[in-house]
Amino acid sequence: MGGGSSAGGAGMRRRTATASSPPRSSAPCLRAESTAPPSASPRIGALSLEIGGLSSEIGGLSPEIGGLSSEIGGLSLEIGGLSSEIGGLNSEIGGLSSEIGGLSLEIGALSSEIGGLSLEIGGLSLEIGALSPEIGALSPEIGALSPEFGALTPEFGPMPLKSTQREGKSRAATPVPRPFSVENARMRDRRTGLVRATLQDRVKPPASSIFLPFRSVVVAGSALVGLAGSGDALGAGRDAADHWSFQPIARPPIPVVQAAERVANPIDAFVLAALERDGLGLSPEADPATLLRRLSLDLTGLIPSAEETRQFLSAWSDDPASAWRAAVDRALDSPHFGEHWGRHWLDMARYADSEGYLGDSERPWAWIYRDWVIDAINRDLPHDQFSIEQLAGDLLEKPTLEQRIATGFHRNTLRNTEAGVDLELYRTKEIVDRVNTTGTVWLGLTIGCAECHDHKHDPLSQADFFRLYAFFNNADEVTANVPMTPELTRYAESLLTEKDRKKDPKPTLAARAAVFSERTQSRRESYIHLRGDYQSRGDNVQPGTPAVLPPLSAGSGDADRLDLARWLFDEKNPLTARVAANQVWLHLFGEGLVPTPDDFGTEGAAPTHPELLDWLASEYRRLGWSRKELIRLITQSSAYRQRSDVRDGLADHATGNALLWRQNRFRVPAEAVRDIHLAASGLLDRRLGGPGIRPPLPAFVTEVGRTVAWPVSEGGDRYRRGCYILLKRTVLYPMLTAFDAPDTSLSCSRRDRTESPMQALTLLNDPVFFECSETLGRDLHRVHGADVDAAIDSLFLRCLNRPPTAAEADTLRSAHRDLFRESGGDAALALAATARVVLNLDEFITRN
Repeated sequence: MGGGSSAGGAGMRRRTATASSPPRSSAPCLRAESTAPPSASPRIGALSLEIGGLSSEIGGLSPEIGGLSSEIGGLSLEIGGLSSEIGGLNSEIGGLSSEIGGLSLEIGALSSEIGGLSLEIGGLSLEIGALSPEIGALSPEIGALSPEFGALTPEFGPMPLKSTQREGKSRAATPVPRPFSVENARMRDRRTGLVRATLQDRVKPPASSIFLPFRSVVVAGSALVGLAGSGDALGAGRDAADHWSFQPIARPPIPVVQAAERVANPIDAFVLAALERDGLGLSPEADPATLLRRLSLDLTGLIPSAEETRQFLSAWSDDPASAWRAAVDRALDSPHFGEHWGRHWLDMARYADSEGYLGDSERPWAWIYRDWVIDAINRDLPHDQFSIEQLAGDLLEKPTLEQRIATGFHRNTLRNTEAGVDLELYRTKEIVDRVNTTGTVWLGLTIGCAECHDHKHDPLSQADFFRLYAFFNNADEVTANVPMTPELTRYAESLLTEKDRKKDPKPTLAARAAVFSERTQSRRESYIHLRGDYQSRGDNVQPGTPAVLPPLSAGSGDADRLDLARWLFDEKNPLTARVAANQVWLHLFGEGLVPTPDDFGTEGAAPTHPELLDWLASEYRRLGWSRKELIRLITQSSAYRQRSDVRDGLADHATGNALLWRQNRFRVPAEAVRDIHLAASGLLDRRLGGPGIRPPLPAFVTEVGRTVAWPVSEGGDRYRRGCYILLKRTVLYPMLTAFDAPDTSLSCSRRDRTESPMQALTLLNDPVFFECSETLGRDLHRVHGADVDAAIDSLFLRCLNRPPTAAEADTLRSAHRDLFRESGGDAALALAATARVVLNLDEFITRN
């Protein structure tokens, strides 16, 4: 999936290390503040160690401290006699080797396995005289670690060590952990500065205890290794604020290019400018049949019919420009446009028809939201209004039923319906998911990485995360009654159980859409969840937006979701327009101008055409956020209409096709694989909307869960489009998963595309595809009878929207003769088998 962050604060995505990314530290994640580290020489003062009442000055070769053993992170310390050898400290910090001799502790090589960096800590002299240790050169700015060594990890607190005897040696008992509180600790992210901690309510250990903060030593050392290993960590936070995506959008001037004859609109000028700097140019325009098929697949997810192809080719021969404009208009006006582009949006909305988790009970009315999306896209509801209604439609003045239904966007979260679950825990999980999804869909940021600690790479603090969290904390989940229609009544009756049907009177039939309603009384307080744990309460927060972005200006009182939704589309916000324009480009070229559409942060990919991206973002605004107008603009460009063939000498070009010297070819989405089979065979039922359908499914699939009843849809429902297939989270329709349909648990802004033998086997053996080839073969035989050549021509036109080449026709005629003989002279069966050959071609399921 396209990738993205995982749910929860540990959502930082794992990435392959590159030369441009700093080495990662294995240091524990520590809470960060934004104060700058002191630059004074490292000195840790006032560390009070009371060792069993011993307060005399230790000098020379004084007391013999036996073996103190603390089983923390595998640290084993044995102090014997006047000198001890600290052997293997086996933790994620490399090999810490130290020898304690006399009164000096010399740490030779603290080696971190991250980046192979070794931190040399030298000149560490421990003076236990006035109970005040002085650490010499542990770090250039060790003072920022903590003025009080015991406070480095205040969650562990002082560790009273009970003295026990074993074979003549004293042994430390297990440390007694101490509750963590925000008052006890303030830690700043290693990416924005040194770790810092303060202890405000120190508890003096009893005189009979020995307080040696070995946990703090380990954590401090790990943090220092992480700092040194990160290279530019001290300035990373400041540098990240200067990242390109956080800068205001400025509409760039249209460049002047040499190949002016290829410039159909400003898009081509920007693309050609980048190509010409590299000594390249656009590829020739694709042939008209390919263009029509590409346009139809991109805009409707269907292939054009044979008649549509013939009409377009005829119009093209008269006036290519006029024929192309008319084809684009027809595709945009098609009701199937909303189905296809609605599917793109439903991926990001993590839409599904069931709750998820172990119970995974069905949501019988979830499809009401899905139909709202399809209808809104067909109506070309401006993207800003389309988004505002989904985030805060219930807060608009006198909201309509449709605007309330739109808020179902954030009701698509997983929901645990098991008995005995912690309801507040799972309510919290749902809100965290809403924050993460909002960040992915509209801001293109991995905001989820700041749930448990400040973001490691982007200037997003944990406080920023929970300020966004506060917007959703008082959004209560309710239902809205939808007026019953004959269709809704029939569907509601189908949901009644046998027990319900026997009741007198029968239960009232009602359609209920899942929506939001803002809580006005007994409002919940929002606060930072320390380490992501909702039970560990940190500072209170008010609704707000990330500090790195322009501030949100709310009216009187606290900001609400409507303020947040409008802030997203404020012209000062540099992210929303860029992210939205990139999403449209992604679905028309197979790759975004920013290849990581869900990560516009410092770890994401840089834009291949930054000026074009900003021009499109500003143009999207200028067009009134009309999705259809932006698509119309892009599809009219010469860049969109290029051939997808690899040109001579460019197969191994250093940039691949990032500069867009050709169009991209790629397999169509999973739902479209099924849809074009149904369309080519004539089986497709083109009705829009309604409850989810259940195509045939092998019995063994439904046996894996306890709530996987799968009554196969009958009649035309069986042949409806893939966007209407019921999505059960624990058992997704196998054909869709085989062709890379995303997991519905998380927002997906870009689907993966893989090639596997399972896909070929699915096309050959899935009941739906087998039925399509049989139906197509019978239809060809009915129309053309024994005229095999005419049948082959028709087969190519229906499936590939072009006539066969001479070689292709000869191959299929030969195959048909063999199949006719093997079928015992059954002409219809032989044509069905011939049709299977064409339906299994890579070209058939590829957008060229």
